[in-house]
Amino acid sequence: MSLESALNTWNGHPDDLQAIYRQYKIQSDFISQVIPLLKQKQQRGASELLKFYLLNQQTLTDGEVNDIFRSLGLIRHWQTQENLLACLPYLHPYPKQKQAALAHFIHNALHSSHKSISVLAKQMIAEYEQDFPDQPISQFLSEEEKAKDNSTPKKSNAEQTTQSLF
Repeated sequence: MSLESALNTWNGHPDDLQAIYRQYKIQSDFISQVIPLLKQKQQRGASELLKFYLLNQQTLTDGEVNDIFRSLGLIRHWQTQENLLACLPYLHPYPKQKQAALAHFIHNALHSSHKSISVLAKQMIAEYEQDFPDQPISQFLSEEEKAKDNSTPKKSNAEQTTQSLF
């Protein structure tokens, strides 16, 4: 059974995903199987496998990091967003050519209705600024996205401070 098939039959239970990880991580092409699945319907399971991989001190090539950043615009599931936000600190330094994709991903996550995602996105602003200190996320946003920021309901002082970083 392929990794894709295993994720297709995954029932969403974390222990079962750990078993999938243990079974497939020993394959030399494990990560090259995981990354394309970030663009498909298995993106939730694939993002969790990627997170397990990185948490176990595994490293990625520059090409693999670039492939992950290419996937950011296709992420729809909130748990996938959460997993990839948790993976971002392991992907430093961020590829300059993928800066716009990263900026949009963080911006969209800031506006998530899931509190855990917006909190992680706020933390990722600091990560982003480590690699791009003189290039604010706002420079990559469309006028529509900037208007969305301006029309957001009144925020707490902490949220206003974070938003002012843009």
